[in-house]
Amino acid sequence: MQGDSSKWQVNFEDIQSRKILEIHEAVKVLNQNYLFLQKDSKDKYEILSGQIASNASVFSSQIKDMKHFTR
Repeated sequence: MQGDSSKWQVNFEDIQSRKILEIHEAVKVLNQNYLFLQKDSKDKYEILSGQIASNASVFSSQIKDMKHFTR
């Protein structure tokens, strides 16, 4: 009888260890995805900031041109 309970104890511990390893791997994947999304968001922000600055420059020059022609 003692042998049976130790056999079940080992199997139970193996299942728990496997679950912990699966959780650890899932957290690693989530962390990698988060870092990728964070970098991607930063890159997109920089691109949009550059486009906005460029558009502001174009609008400013167009306003100056309009003022010049309306005088």
